[in-house]
Amino acid sequence: FDDVGAFQDKWFIHRGYIYYHEIEYFTAEYGGVSARSLIKRLRLGSNMKADKAQIVYQTDESVSVSMIIGFIPYKNYIYFTYVGTDASKKYDGSRDMLRTKAFRYDVSEEKCTELVGFMDTFLDAGYEFIEEIVPYSKGFLIKASLIKGNEQEFPIYAADENMENIHIF
Repeated sequence: FDDVGAFQDKWFIHRGYIYYHEIEYFTAEYGGVSARSLIKRLRLGSNMKADKAQIVYQTDESVSVSMIIGFIPYKNYIYFTYVGTDASKKYDGSRDMLRTKAFRYDVSEEKCTELVGFMDTFLDAGYEFIEEIVPYSKGFLIKASLIKGNEQEFPIYAADENMENIHIF
């Protein structure tokens, strides 16, 4: 990558660490600017320098991330979703080019897992985005987004603590 620049846009504190989302901009294969997404963490304390940050997750070179939809710290996990495009192609504004992926980071094991089945449930039903995920007493509430012509729908779904057993709320 030819680095163009970087900035941090979202952050939160969870279990003794500050977590933050960093976007690195670079020159893409097609000649335009693309972006790589990194989620980093720093232990809270007096020696908090950016060069000591641990990378929790980063997108690979094939994805240009346009936004992290949100972080949900919950018990020993951090859930997050992102929307991105194919980094090798110039984004033309078409919703067909967008991809949404969901992940769970295990704070104890320091392991990030893609929640493939979770996103497939929504994509198979025709939903394009996960707008919001909120913890509640039995797991999570998920607000999805579906656009049909000039109309938008935002149904609410429920899922258990493992982001499984998804059903309309």
